[in-house]
Parts: sequence; C-alpha cells; structure tokens
Amino acid sequence: MAPEPRVAALRSAADAALLSAGVADPAERTSIAASLGSDSDLCGELAAGDAPSQRALLAALKAAGVAKLGTRHKAASALLTRLDLPAVGAATPAPATGLGDDFWAQISLLSCAATEADGLPVGPPAASLGGERQRLRPDPPRAEVSVLAPAAAAVAPPPTPPPPPHAATAAAAATAPAAAPRPAVPVVPLDQRPIRERVSVFRQCGREAYGRGDAAGAELFYGRALALSPDDADLHTNLAACALAGPRARPSLALQRLGVALALTPGHFRARMRAARCYTMLGR
Repeated sequence: MAPEPRVAALRSAADAALLSAGVADPAERTSIAASLGSDSDLCGELAAGDAPSQRALLAALKAAGVAKLGTRHKAASALLTRLDLPAVGAATPAPATGLGDDFWAQISLLSCAATEADGLPVGPPAASLGGERQRLRPDPPRAEVSVLAPAAAAVAPPPTPPPPPHAATAAAAATAPAAAPRPAVPVVPLDQRPIRERVSVFRQCGREAYGRGDAAGAELFYGRALALSPDDADLHTNLAACALAGPRARPSLALQRLGVALALTPGHFRARMRAARCYTMLGR
C-alpha cells in the first residue's frame, strides 16, 4: 500500500484492528482511532513510507487509551497487517516441520521481538545451534539406601523428652506450704478521719462536680468543706464561682462570699477577678 493511502486509511484500519482485538464498544474504537489518526509521529512515519516500530505503535495505542497489554499487541499486529506493513523487529516465523535448529532459532527471534515490544532490554538473538546443541546436565548420583539395614534400627523408639520446666514448678508449688493470709486493713470511716483529710476529700469532690457542670453538687461539697475550715479563702472563692455558674447567676451572693475571701486574703487574685465580674453583672 502506498504511503499516502496508508495515512488516509489509518482510522478505518485502526477501527477494524481494535474490533478484532476485542474492543467491542464502537464509541471507544472511534475515540482510539481518532487519537491514532492525530498522532504526528505515527502519521509522519506512514507518510514517509517507513514501517513504524512495534514499540512506537504500542506506545501510541497506550496513549490513545488501550490499557490492556494483550489488547495492544493484538491491535498492533492486526493494524500492521491491514496497512500491509511488517512489524519492525518482529521475525516472520517459518513453518516448522520438526524440532530442528531452525525451529529453535525462530523461537529465539520471536522471544526477542516480544521483549522489545514490552519495553525491556533485548539481547542478541540466538544463532543457529548447528551440531552443538546444549545438553541437559545429568542428575547427580543419588546415595543408595541399603535395604539390608537391621530392622531394629528402623523401629527404635525416640528418646524421651525432658519434662517441661513448668511441670517442676507446679510440683514444687503443690508441695510448698500455703502462705499465711495477709491481715485485713481496717477501713476508717470518713467522719473519723482527721479534719484536714476530710476537707481535702470534700474539696476534690467539689472540683469534680464543677468540672462536669454540676454547680449545685459542687456548692454542696464546697459547703461541707467550708464548715470544717471556715477560714479557707479558696473555698469562699470556689463557692462564689458556683453562684456565678449556670443560667441563673447570683452575682450578689457571689460578691458577699468574695468579700469574705478578700477579708481573709486581701491579695487573692481569683477573688479580685470574680469580684470585678460581679460588679460588671450588677452594673456598678
């Protein structure tokens, strides 16, 4: 086929080649054929009368959207056949009449062509082997097993394994005397503990209740701690914070408690800050 008609027939030949390669969707075949027809390198080689290499044709098919390698190979071979072009680098296999040297030479050439089509480095094709064919190496001699071995050796019982270490430990534990039970630690009720410890417990309970948003529970625990330690400025400040918490804030009550805290500790920073907040809420 002449160079110019090959370029003109590229799209129709590509559509038929893709159909024979298994691409059944007409829209997909049309899109791939249009992409091949607009490939400048491929059309330039066809216009110059050169046969495109199979690698270049496979690359063009991949760029056109043919994802499967087997489909690209089938489509490339069919396209070259329909354009009346042999694949560069591919050998035309001769009809094999036997398993002689020519047969193995053709197999080597076809293997090199397939490797080049996949984009892998290709070594020199194997030449005709002539009369020097490679022979399989003989298997190494196997050691002969005597069939006259004494039967007692074949049925000898295996040695008894030593007992596991945990078995000796379990036996020693079984024979050891039982340990004496530890004396129970008496539990002292909270109301019998020292005042400082009770104040610390109530203060911690108030902190936990205030942290989870329970201002009423925190005020209850802080009140119990204040009953045991009335001169604690921190407890008065915490009770003021409880009065300011929640949707129903009580700034007047909080200001009274902050006044007691500042009377006990005039430089109490948190008490001063909360007192300023109370004045702001009261509009003073």
